[in-house]
Amino acid sequence: MKNRIRQEVAAWNNRFPLDRWWRKKYNISYLSPAHRESSFYCQYQEYYEDVVYKEHFDKQKDKDEEIDYKPMSGNWWKGSVSSDKQIDDWFNTPI
Repeated sequence: MKNRIRQEVAAWNNRFPLDRWWRKKYNISYLSPAHRESSFYCQYQEYYEDVVYKEHFDKQKDKDEEIDYKPMSGNWWKGSVSSDKQIDDWFNTPI
């Protein structure tokens, strides 16, 4: 029985690798009501949002630019980007 449960948990985490990350982030127990109500698509989007923010701020740090981030303002997209080419380059950079 113990081995079967171990295999099921391992299979779940292999099938849904971001699920554990999301549960740890919000301190949500495996198979709890909050966990069962969650959407794997939303978990993926939330993870991807964190990746995009991290990449953006890492690039800003590499350029020694001041970061003026205000939550919920949408201004994190702004900054030193000043030309259409720079904007196209940013959006076309592979992730």
